[in-house]
Amino acid sequence: MSEIKLLIIGSKSDLIQPLLEKVKDNNILIFQVNREEWDLASNLPSSEIIKKIINFQPTQILYAAGVNKPLIIKNEITQNVLASLNNHISVNCISFLSIVDILQKNLKNPLIGVHVISSLYGIYGRHTRLPYVVSKHALEGVVKCLSLEYPETQIIGYRPGFFKTKLSDQNLSIEMQEKLSQRIAKKRFGLPSELSDSILLNVCNPNKYFTGTFITIDGGMISGGIFEP
Repeated sequence: MSEIKLLIIGSKSDLIQPLLEKVKDNNILIFQVNREEWDLASNLPSSEIIKKIINFQPTQILYAAGVNKPLIIKNEITQNVLASLNNHISVNCISFLSIVDILQKNLKNPLIGVHVISSLYGIYGRHTRLPYVVSKHALEGVVKCLSLEYPETQIIGYRPGFFKTKLSDQNLSIEMQEKLSQRIAKKRFGLPSELSDSILLNVCNPNKYFTGTFITIDGGMISGGIFEP
């Protein structure tokens, strides 16, 4: 297997911590960009960060960064609603597009693989989550279009359902987590390793014919989760 050089944006995400622990066993070199180096709300990384990334010459990228802040729009003035929407779209979608486009135009060779984490909210809506939902819907459109613009690169997304993370504990009460678990075929939230392992499999064994789409990893929730158990 040729050397894999993986650029990771959003490496502090709970969902990919297991992946970071396993990269050494899979002949993978990683370069991580954190919030202090690139404020994703600004869309474009600094020239210094771009230079460091280009010097690393990544063969693949994993975009795991994101923002998910509840907003009750009827209680907010329009300016605040739009500001929240712009922030979510910038972090969850536009910055992803910008780094992929920069790399495809500046690397010696096109990226072999592009991996990005979406959400079930990329296909569903939810009360109090309008900015997040819109940003993830936009992200899914970007992945589809990028696969058409860059057919030489595998571009795929991962649509996780409900996973046991700090963010889940922050946004969902214990009672809500228990209620949601009953709508999941596996009757539990996913473990971060169950998502990371799927990503790692595609990083290590890229299939260029499998592109422009999303893998749903939700424990079987959308198989029948809209109905009462």
